[in-house]
Amino acid sequence: MKLYAPEGKFLWDFWIYEENGIYHLFHLEAPLNEDSHSRHRNSTVGYAVSRDLVNWEYKGTVLKASELEDDWDSVSIWTGCTIKKDDTYYMFYTSRCKRDIADDGYVGHTQRIGVATSKDLINWEKYRGNPIIVADDRYYEKQPDAYNKHEGCRDPFVVYDEDEKMYYAFFTARDKSGHPKYRGCIGRARSKDLINWEVMPPAASPHIFTDMEVPSLHKHNDKWYMIFAVKKRMV
Repeated sequence: MKLYAPEGKFLWDFWIYEENGIYHLFHLEAPLNEDSHSRHRNSTVGYAVSRDLVNWEYKGTVLKASELEDDWDSVSIWTGCTIKKDDTYYMFYTSRCKRDIADDGYVGHTQRIGVATSKDLINWEKYRGNPIIVADDRYYEKQPDAYNKHEGCRDPFVVYDEDEKMYYAFFTARDKSGHPKYRGCIGRARSKDLINWEVMPPAASPHIFTDMEVPSLHKHNDKWYMIFAVKKRMV
């Protein structure tokens, strides 16, 4: 059963923020005239709302790539998450720069994570100090050594640990060590203010996956559970 399909758009990789009985849906979108591959180079963030998770009202595109090709987020916008601190909403998102060109000609070879803030979930302002999270070469594979020529640092998911009074970000990355094909890991960073982040060693690095994508964390009975997408042989 199809519940929501913005007219004329591809739709994928969504996340939901709920507040006061209203569900706020954010998702990647691209024009249907793009092919299935090029849509990833032209994706933006769309936004819809619902009170029952069945009937959705599309509100439009709320976050786009920069039009300045030297900017860190000039290629496209990729998956992120949305949370609230005090009276401000924070959207964490992935992007790439047009100036980062791999030896094979791939544009935007290095992924980085930035943040935008909003008071109403519709009008977003990108933080001037972006990107806020990049792969730290003490722990993570960097672009020149990457098996697939891309530096992984994407799909941020942010949670607040009440016990530690600390925010943690978990993201798709690649371990610095191990067999080049199977360095997929879940990266980790922490922050007290959602702006200044300390990148930490991987939260999970089993050395059996090429990538561990779109992590999400959920707490149940005082235990954290992590969900992520994998493909054992993504080569």
